[in-house]
Amino acid sequence: MWFLFRAKHKKLVLRCYPNSKRSGAQPNSSPLSYLCYYAATNSVKLRKVMLYIEKRAKHYLHRRKDTELLVTLKICEELTGKCKDNINIIAPNLVSIMLFTSVHKSIDVVTACVDCFAQYCECTDDNGASFDNDFYIALTELVQSFQCLSITNSYPDPIVARYVCLRAFYALTASSLLASTVQLGNKSHMVMHAILTSCWSESPSESKTFVNLLENLKLDNDTKPSARHSNVFIPEHEEAGDTAQMAVWRLGIHVLFNVFSLSDSVFLAECTKSLIHFLATKKDVKESQEWMQAVLLRVVYWTPVQLRHIILTCCLQCLNSQRIEHSESNTVVPAMVYTILNSKNTMSSISIIDVLRHLETHMYVSVEANTASDLEWYIRSLTPETGFPRRLYLLVYCASSLAKHEYYGEQLADIWTDIDVSAPYTAPCPHQIVVLSVLQLVTKMSAAKTSSPTKLSAARENVILRAWMSSAARLHETPYLHVRVKCAEVLYYFLNNFIQPVNVDVKQLQNSHTESPYTVVCKFLFSMCDHIQQWLAKAECAGEYYTMHRLLSKLLELFGSIAAIAMLPALFQGCQAAKFRYAAASLTTSILSLMSERFEIQELKTLMGAWIEELKTSSNFLTCSKVPSADHFWSQLDIGSVQDESLQPFTLDNTISILTGRRPDIFPDFTVEWMRKRSNSRTHILRNSEQPAAPIRRSHSLMSTVSNITALTVPRTNRTHVSQHTEGSRSETLRKPVRLLRRSSIANSSIPAVQNLQELLASHSQHKNTTSVASMSPKTTIPRPIICRQSPSPTLEPSKSPSLSVDLLVPRHCGSPLYSPVSEPPYESV
Repeated sequence: MWFLFRAKHKKLVLRCYPNSKRSGAQPNSSPLSYLCYYAATNSVKLRKVMLYIEKRAKHYLHRRKDTELLVTLKICEELTGKCKDNINIIAPNLVSIMLFTSVHKSIDVVTACVDCFAQYCECTDDNGASFDNDFYIALTELVQSFQCLSITNSYPDPIVARYVCLRAFYALTASSLLASTVQLGNKSHMVMHAILTSCWSESPSESKTFVNLLENLKLDNDTKPSARHSNVFIPEHEEAGDTAQMAVWRLGIHVLFNVFSLSDSVFLAECTKSLIHFLATKKDVKESQEWMQAVLLRVVYWTPVQLRHIILTCCLQCLNSQRIEHSESNTVVPAMVYTILNSKNTMSSISIIDVLRHLETHMYVSVEANTASDLEWYIRSLTPETGFPRRLYLLVYCASSLAKHEYYGEQLADIWTDIDVSAPYTAPCPHQIVVLSVLQLVTKMSAAKTSSPTKLSAARENVILRAWMSSAARLHETPYLHVRVKCAEVLYYFLNNFIQPVNVDVKQLQNSHTESPYTVVCKFLFSMCDHIQQWLAKAECAGEYYTMHRLLSKLLELFGSIAAIAMLPALFQGCQAAKFRYAAASLTTSILSLMSERFEIQELKTLMGAWIEELKTSSNFLTCSKVPSADHFWSQLDIGSVQDESLQPFTLDNTISILTGRRPDIFPDFTVEWMRKRSNSRTHILRNSEQPAAPIRRSHSLMSTVSNITALTVPRTNRTHVSQHTEGSRSETLRKPVRLLRRSSIANSSIPAVQNLQELLASHSQHKNTTSVASMSPKTTIPRPIICRQSPSPTLEPSKSPSLSVDLLVPRHCGSPLYSPVSEPPYESV
């Protein structure tokens, strides 16, 4: 009789429960259908129905009646599906029921709770203003209880519990409920932790199986279910023959795809950070690296193109995250950055300079954390993949990989400049060595975009050649000898591996009125020789001279006659400014010997042999072409006490005369005038300065004309000082090399090698007087810079005298207004 006096909504609910346990855990179908109709047509009664169902669920939970509890959850699921229009009325009571049933000890009850939750996710909308804070607190606790299923061992089969957990999160991520940042945006770490915990494995074989499954599973936006028009459930076994673990992995991949295919930038950023923090706790071993790389690449691929920059930004921010233990030495996060930068996925909205500077900051932090000596840093830089600390090596590779990215590669000049200036010449030695290592890798990465890994495109080759014109100033500007040697080795690496031999026709350049394809090469050559000349004034160990010899030999091998024209004045003037002149003289004789072999000039080879024999009589003699021993490579040389006249018996004029006399096809007459002019201009500058030539300034247009090359080492602030010298001092400078040879202390020497040298010079001078001197016109003029301007000869009028062009590098239309042709007497013959 008590049943007859109950309210109608209570009667309808109680009739849905089966009368006997034989019916199982399924509600009665006919009463359930009538209950759904009754609740859907009367929203006031629906609230009463849900309140009563919640009361019954708590009663069954307290009495431990699992069967009745299962029936209650299925009634809720059916009501949720039939009352979509009134979902906001159902939601508070429904969430309360699911919350206390989700922690039940029976996996069947938890599964029924997840099914009910999935039905609610499919029917709910994104109206965040319909509920109060208590509802969202309860919903967050419900999601957290589902997340605990991925780590708990309370159930007999943990794999089944993980599968049930992933079903809940698949329903959540496939619905519009997740799109509301007000509701669950700050709880993204629950979703990611559940996914990653279920898919992570310490076993190498299982890890490899998961990677293969991830790479072979094809997912895109067309396969993502719509929460409004399709069921969010996944069959328990999507593929026939799947094991329970395979089913968990497959479902976890689907959930991960749902998360990163969303267009909510805030939620995406939080999920990315959760992913980074989870992986940062793992060991940096090979199996883990493969797993992380596969997951990260798929995540970047699934993310919408306009939001992919969020993933890279989050990785950069986490390089020093406080949530990561020992973040300053962590190697997993730099590996993730490297994976993203080397992927083929399109990534827009990235500021390359900002990314580069962020990486540079962490590079220098890693360098400062290591207390190795300068020599140890140099040795480590020879093999950075094994010598550098793991974190530093990854950061270096990240910075250099920007050069080969599909979109960043066009900014190679900006990348090079920013890396180069990040460690100025006064920076600590380790910082500069790391920067040079990055530049070496940038060169290597730039070639990776071409079909051949050892060939640069023409555009990239010109960019790097221009960049080295300023970067090579480190050869003489830095006070650290290890940095100078490292800089020369990086430059040699670039020339040896990526530059093909070039045969530059000097005559064609001199007569050309248009831009030549070899203009950049010629500018590069003269700039390098200027830097090497200034380096000679600072070189102090055998290793520097050996490295210098390698570099000059490679330039001569690649560029031939134009390299010889560029380096001859630099070598002879460098010998005068060198601190260790015996070593500089040994370097000069070795390079001249290579020239004699390259251009097949036997007379020059014989003269160099005699000069070398004289130098060998001193204990300070240095063989620059051989690698010094490890003990002497970095040791400072002995200056010795010798006279300058006996140290350099052979002059630039002697060399020029031999080259033009024996090979006029390679060294025309106008190159003679230019080399002498350039040599005397440098002598004039060096003798009136306390220091050697000033460094080439950055961001300047180098060598627009040949006259401009003459004044390369003259800073703008010193040009007035140089212009004050008179013609008398300039004439003295021009004639001194010849008088120096005549006054040489070896004139009366009894050494056979020296006597032989004297005879050869006398015969060569006589031969030259009958050939070359007569061919020079007394009215011949050459252009000269205004900064060394002098009064013209009274017997010559500048406006009437013919002009001899010496434009070796660029056409005449590129002339600079700073320079104008001024007539002067012809040079004195040797």
